[in-house]
Amino acid sequence: MDPATWSVQPGRTHKHTRDSREWAPEAASPPAEPLPVEIEVPKLLPGFWLGDVLGQTERSANFKELFGDAALRLGDHADFALFTDVPRDRMAAVRAMQDPPDDPTLAPVWHLLDWAKRNNVRLLNVFEVFLAALPMGMPAQFLTEIAKQTPRGWGAAADILKAESATRFGGLVTDGDNRIRNVDVLQQVAESREAFALHLEGSDLNNSAYAAPPGHPFFVELQESHRANYERSQAELYGADYSDLPTEFFLSPRTAHFRHSIVLRNGPYTLPPVLQRFGYAKAFGRWDVPRITGVNMGHDLSWAEDDSESPKPMTRAQTLEFAKRVTHTLIRSLYNRSGDLRLTEAADAIRRHPQPALVWEAAIRFLAARDDLRELVSSVTLLRRLPDGTEERIPLPPTVSALFGPGIVVLLPVNDEGWWLGERPEPVRLLPYPTVDT
Repeated sequence: MDPATWSVQPGRTHKHTRDSREWAPEAASPPAEPLPVEIEVPKLLPGFWLGDVLGQTERSANFKELFGDAALRLGDHADFALFTDVPRDRMAAVRAMQDPPDDPTLAPVWHLLDWAKRNNVRLLNVFEVFLAALPMGMPAQFLTEIAKQTPRGWGAAADILKAESATRFGGLVTDGDNRIRNVDVLQQVAESREAFALHLEGSDLNNSAYAAPPGHPFFVELQESHRANYERSQAELYGADYSDLPTEFFLSPRTAHFRHSIVLRNGPYTLPPVLQRFGYAKAFGRWDVPRITGVNMGHDLSWAEDDSESPKPMTRAQTLEFAKRVTHTLIRSLYNRSGDLRLTEAADAIRRHPQPALVWEAAIRFLAARDDLRELVSSVTLLRRLPDGTEERIPLPPTVSALFGPGIVVLLPVNDEGWWLGERPEPVRLLPYPTVDT
C-alpha cells in the first residue's frame, strides 16, 4: 500500500447532514469552531503497536488476539489497520514464504503477516504514513518518545499517534487491549450533535479509544494541549502538589502510574482540561460527554511493564543507532528534569542490549565530551523504589562511574525525604572526558 495515496474508499463512511453546525455546550469559552454541515465518519479502526513485532513478546499477546478477533468478526463493517514500526524491507523479505523462516529476527515478522492476512488487517508502517507521506503534527515529540526504547516511550508515542489519527483520519481509534463488540459508535457519532465520543467506564475517563470524523475541533485542541505539555519541564507539568507527596503514593497500585509523566503529558489526564475548555462538566461525579459504545475498556497497562525477554544480538549499525537514541533520551532528561540525568530510565533501555557497558560508555562519554551538555548536569537518578517497596540501584560500569564527581544540589523539587516520583536523585557533576584529535 502506498501511504501517499492511502484514503478511505468510496462507500466506507457514515454520512450525515446536520441541522446545526454547533456541537459544544454554550459554556464553551471561547466559542467552539463549528462543524461542517456534511459529516463523514470513516468506517476505519486503526490500532498501534510500536517497539517490537506484535505477538513477539508477552506484552502484545493479548493485543494480537483481541484485535485480530475483532477484525475477523467485524471486517465487513469497518477496515481494521495496524500501524507498526516494522520496516518494509523486513516485510518484503518474508512475504513470499509459505512457512516461517528459521531466522529468529524474521520469524516474528512472518507470523505478523500471516496473522494480518488471516484476520483481514491492513499493515501500515507508521514512519511511511506519518513522517513521510503525511507529515504529522508532533514529529519531534513522537521521535523523542520512540528514542526511549522502553514500553513507556512506545506507549507515549502511540498516544501521540492516536490523537494524530483521530484528527487526520477519524474513525474509531482504539487501544489493542480493548474488547470490541461492535462498531455501531461510528454511525452514532456521525448522527450525534457532538460528532465525537470518548471512552468512559463508570466514572473513569480514558484515552483508550476515540471516535470522530476527521478534523474535529475537540481533537485539534487535544493535540495542541499535548504539544504545549511537551514544552513544559517535568516539574512544571506536575506542579507543586506532587513534590510534597510521600514516596508511597507512587508505589500504590491505584496511583503508581503517576510516577510516569506520560499520563499527564499526553495520556488520560489531558482530556478533562480540553473538555472544560469546550464547556463540558461533570454530573454526579461523571463526565457528561458522549460515550463510546460497543468497546469494553482494557486494563493491560502494557506500557507500564518492562519486557522479560533476553537481550537480542545487534549489528554494529544497530548498536550505533541504539546508542544514539539512548543519548537523545539522556539529553532530553537534562532539559526536562532540571539538569538531572535519569539513568533509571536509560537502564530500562540499555538492558535490552547484549553489551550494556558499551552503550553506557558511548552515551555518558558523549555527554562528558561536550562542554555545553556537561555543564547542565546537576544530579543523577540511580536509585528507585519498586512496587513491592524494595529499592533498586542501577549498576554502572566503573569506566562510567569514574566520570561523576560530588555535586552541590539537586534542582528537582524532591519531597522531604529527598525522593521525586518514586526515585532518589543525588547531586553530582559530570567530569570532562578527553576527546582525541584526528
